Amino acid sequence: IYQALHASEQSKIFESQKIPAKYHFIVGTYSQFNSPERKPEKPNFLREIAKDNIMIMDEAHNSSGSSNTGEFMQSVVADTKGVVFLSATFAKRPDNMPIYAMKTAMSDANLTKDELVEAIVRGGVALQEVLSSQLVAEGQMLRRERSFEGVEVNYITLDNKEQEHKAIADNITEILREIISFQTNHVDKQVEELDKIAVAEGKEVTLREGTSQAGVDNQPYFSKVFNVINQMLFSIKAEAVAERTIARLKEGKKPVIAFASTMGSFIEQMENDKGMTVSDGDIINTDFTEVLKRGLDGILRYTENDVDGNPISKKFELSDLPAEAQAEYARIMEKIKSVSTGITISPIDVVIKKIQDAGFSVAEVTGRKYELQINPKTNKGLVLQRKRINTNDAFRQFNNNEVDVLMINQSGATGASA
Repeated sequence: IYQALHASEQSKIFESQKIPAKYHFIVGTYSQFNSPERKPEKPNFLREIAKDNIMIMDEAHNSSGSSNTGEFMQSVVADTKGVVFLSATFAKRPDNMPIYAMKTAMSDANLTKDELVEAIVRGGVALQEVLSSQLVAEGQMLRRERSFEGVEVNYITLDNKEQEHKAIADNITEILREIISFQTNHVDKQVEELDKIAVAEGKEVTLREGTSQAGVDNQPYFSKVFNVINQMLFSIKAEAVAERTIARLKEGKKPVIAFASTMGSFIEQMENDKGMTVSDGDIINTDFTEVLKRGLDGILRYTENDVDGNPISKKFELSDLPAEAQAEYARIMEKIKSVSTGITISPIDVVIKKIQDAGFSVAEVTGRKYELQINPKTNKGLVLQRKRINTNDAFRQFNNNEVDVLMINQSGATGASA
């Protein structure tokens, strides 16, 4: 509808640092102002035209913070006559807040930028709630939300698969508990010993999440359980999702399948039978037991800070552990190998294959690097480099009925419209 001016005309306007009389407003993206030192032309133009003017900042949280863009935008906002900040997550991080303070009642607190960030870090969610409510009371914050009136949300329960899914989930969660116990009863003791040695040798004491730990740190496996359970639930439901999708397609509908994780990064970090990181053409085990194996192996890894405070990643060798710990590790690993979960590390590929086998086409909008061709009889999968499709092309194909199903995750489909 609107054509951009020729580059030479644009340059003249940027150099003049004035808005030509025939234009009513200027539209720009934050990325154009992220290098004010290296590429000063557009930043200087914005700085000049913003003076005593009104600025509207969409997705304002993307222009705040301590990034180059954030620092520059704060300098611009200071000279404006007024600003409208638009954001669904305006207080995403404490360092987002200083830019809002410049044009709201928050400035009455008379805090420096660093003091404001520190206050919000210390005050946490409670202070954010107080801030929000006071900004509303001042008439400086408005919230708008679309009504869900007339929108139906139907939850589908897979009652016919309850026993099967329960058995799989019980097997996996039992092993998760045993991994956590192994770390608590055996690995933590080794970490404590290394900690004492690190302190004796004068290695740096670091603070992590509010607790003082000297020199050596081992990530608790418990912190990863949430993600493992989420991945397990998606994998358990993969077949049913595909079946429900096919049923909807046969009714003449066009399903969009949205999911949180592709497991793409997990697969990229796997090793082939030669101990090398997987690549195009490799054959790997695709059973979910691979997640459990990596979980058990991962708790043997720890971080040590050297005398200069630099973190060094290390790993306990099994032979370093007491005989009792070695025996327990071997027992859990054997249990993992003997459990056939019946679910896969790449549920997205299970869904796609089932839909395609039923004669329908799928467009996938994700950032994953590899896809798997899975043999359900052997649980082995062929790793293939995935041919990525441009997001706009995928949505256009779906909207034009060139493909039947759209599979999306957040990173792939933000801002697109189906």
